[in-house]
Amino acid sequence: MLELNAPEGTVGRLCIFDERIQRLRRQGRYAVEARWAEVTLEALNAYHMAKKLAKDPRYAELVAHVDTIRRHLARTNAPKGKKQTTDREAETQGG
Repeated sequence: MLELNAPEGTVGRLCIFDERIQRLRRQGRYAVEARWAEVTLEALNAYHMAKKLAKDPRYAELVAHVDTIRRHLARTNAPKGKKQTTDREAETQGG
């Protein structure tokens, strides 16, 4: 812990060190978030391509994979603003 009666030079150096650590943390967070955005975009593009291909009978094996991805993404293809209830939600709601 920093003592209140520490020499001014020490406090100043600690403040500069703290600022540099905070800057490094922000830069690291930005790099991770930027990479996450790139990976997410590529994954969604692959998902959309698989959805289109799954409509073709030649690629019928993709249907199961697309359904699995849809469940993981919690996508229901419901109109915007309306959420379809899943079987589990219907059971808990008594429906």
